[in-house]
Amino acid sequence: MTYLAIFFLNAGLTVPIVFFSVGLPTLMREAGLPLELIGLTALVYLPYALAFLWAPFVDRRSLNGLGLRRSWLFVVPCLMAMVSALGAAVAPEDSALGVLGIALFVTFLGATARTALLGYVTENLSPDRRPWGAVILPAGGAVGALIGASGLLFIHSQTNWRSTMLIAAATIALSAVTALAASERNPPRAGEGHAPPSLKRFFSRGDARRVLGFIAPLGVGMGLVFGMLQPQLVDIGFTLEGIGLINGVFICAALFTGGPLAAYLTGRFGLATLLPYGLAVVCAVLLYAAAASHWGFGPLFSVLAVLLFYLSISFVSVATNTLFMNQAASGQEGTDFTAFICANWLASLVGIAVSGLVAGEFGYAAVFLLGALCVLGSLPMTGRLPVQWQKSSISM
Repeated sequence: MTYLAIFFLNAGLTVPIVFFSVGLPTLMREAGLPLELIGLTALVYLPYALAFLWAPFVDRRSLNGLGLRRSWLFVVPCLMAMVSALGAAVAPEDSALGVLGIALFVTFLGATARTALLGYVTENLSPDRRPWGAVILPAGGAVGALIGASGLLFIHSQTNWRSTMLIAAATIALSAVTALAASERNPPRAGEGHAPPSLKRFFSRGDARRVLGFIAPLGVGMGLVFGMLQPQLVDIGFTLEGIGLINGVFICAALFTGGPLAAYLTGRFGLATLLPYGLAVVCAVLLYAAAASHWGFGPLFSVLAVLLFYLSISFVSVATNTLFMNQAASGQEGTDFTAFICANWLASLVGIAVSGLVAGEFGYAAVFLLGALCVLGSLPMTGRLPVQWQKSSISM
């Protein structure tokens, strides 16, 4: 039941952030709203990038008698569903700023619930089960993204804004019910031999700082590549429908092949072995992508580069998320896991912001080469990572 709870909860929490970041700009443009206003939808990412600031509060107290994690994972999604249902009364063409305000509040609630979910995953999965948790978590997110980006847009095309928002609210509410059926461990909290959760406690730990140092170049490198993968496909002649199909198929293929393989190999050989090899594979893929772009190997070789990139990233993501879980300190698991995720997100945003400048000046091949060099820069740091466990027999 733990894996199912993780899957459905993350799916429900992902629906609104993807809908408001991908679907809403589309609907606003269709309504004839100005690009300057549409650009403000990027603000919905802010709560997810800054959630570490209020994560200690989520780690400290329960909202009701359901348990520390389950209380947040039930109450907050229910609030998200209520606000989304209220948002059905305000269409973008009637009050764009009102819709943006609702979107920002819903994503703030979603980012808050995500902290509770990350704490739940860390506390309720033993170290030998965490790699599989690192597979299930993004798999649920992928389903939520499919609903938010494609499903809700299709519903809107067949109905209207009101129906779309009500269905989104129902989807979020259904995921909240999963929290009621989930079991939860109750580890000791502050006042029971543990210091209260805090960011000061997180940043004071040398092992956390080493993990952050490892994340920085890796996140920037991944952001560089993510920022230019889709524009390159457009420039070599693929239609938007074709790119959507490529991304959908390849992401699913990566999740259901690279992810489980990484989980198995993590248990077989340990993180200390898997991480360096995984990063080396990513570097090799990016060097291939740079060569394919520079020498013009052709569309099929570029598509192959996209597939290999998604596979290698899904592989490394399982290892890094397992590392984040293992390095989350007892008593503030949600705070630490959230801080690691936010650091990775912020580093990726830096890479995305820079990618267009590099591609515009030097071409796509330079972007992929620079991304490979950034990933390579994180490779020597794996030897200093505080890997707490090496091998185990993975069990689901």
